[in-house]
Amino acid sequence: MGTTQGSLSNTTWFRVYRFDAYAGDSVTIDMDDASGGNLDPYLFLLDEAENVIASDDDGGGTYNASLVTGLPQTGTYYIVATRFMLNLPGDETTPNEGPFTLRLTGSRAPTSQTAAAATARVVAAVVPPLPSRGEFPARQPRPTPTSTRSPTS
Repeated sequence: MGTTQGSLSNTTWFRVYRFDAYAGDSVTIDMDDASGGNLDPYLFLLDEAENVIASDDDGGGTYNASLVTGLPQTGTYYIVATRFMLNLPGDETTPNEGPFTLRLTGSRAPTSQTAAAATARVVAAVVPPLPSRGEFPARQPRPTPTSTRSPTS
């Protein structure tokens, strides 16, 4: 399981995290307010061409964000951890900012009929963002597949 802590403010209103996965993998991404109610988390999942694959605002209960999705292709994906609005909904005076916890879990798609059953294995660990310039971290090598199936099929 990959878990990290982050923080959003009016000067840092999003954080980007990267992970690699294979077509058919399933991921769950949770972003929880760790400030005691001063953050309304919002999640986006992007593919390596920066197309939005999925997004969520309040799927994690209260104002927390949670999304579960299958991944359409092998490659690099980006999690954009942000907030719903500048201020808290219904309260135009309280800034929508503070610390959060981000979790990435998932399961690997079966690669062949003889492959072992894929059950709740970690897809990838969340990597910290580069906060100063907003660039994505350097790409890490993907694990070697254990079957003869092409990662692009």
